[in-house]
Amino acid sequence: MSEKIKVTVEQAERIKAVGSYDKEGALKCHMNTWGSGLNTCLNDLSIGDFARILYEPNSYEVEQDKFEIWEWVKIKKLFIPFIKNEMSEDAYKLERIFKITGIVPGGKILCPDRYVHNPENLCHATKEEVFWAELGREVGEFREGDVIHTVHNSFFTVSDLNEEVDDFIGKKGVKRKFINGNIIGFYPSESFIKLP
Repeated sequence: MSEKIKVTVEQAERIKAVGSYDKEGALKCHMNTWGSGLNTCLNDLSIGDFARILYEPNSYEVEQDKFEIWEWVKIKKLFIPFIKNEMSEDAYKLERIFKITGIVPGGKILCPDRYVHNPENLCHATKEEVFWAELGREVGEFREGDVIHTVHNSFFTVSDLNEEVDDFIGKKGVKRKFINGNIIGFYPSESFIKLP
């Protein structure tokens, strides 16, 4: 019996997502490296390990997270339903990712709003989640006025966030491009500086 491959919590989540519908396609993507988006964490796995994970049941195990003060973490499941009613929708979404402000006796984790969390309800936030949280946004949240830079070296401004519009510059089109790894960067609308 071979030794199990160790993966992070983030990698385990993405393995479940990509391996559940098209293993052959996922392996091809892995061989060419994951360009951007949620699956880039899989690039740390060798092609052989990734293939074994996809095709051999129970071939990997998830490493448990160890936490330190000032690390970014996320709540795996928001288990306090009444919080949503007491906070704005934006605060509720972003509260899932935070920097640890302390570790209290018994190993419980303290977050900035002074709530105490059990470590088993937390995992490390990904680099991508931290990037978006520092902008005050959910992962892949583009706003009207953002200037998008694509892999084809073209630029466009997000101009229609109507949920029903499914075109290139609308909310659904931009989200699809992000998920497919076709966006390499963007200029957030908040960074716009109007000349005097």
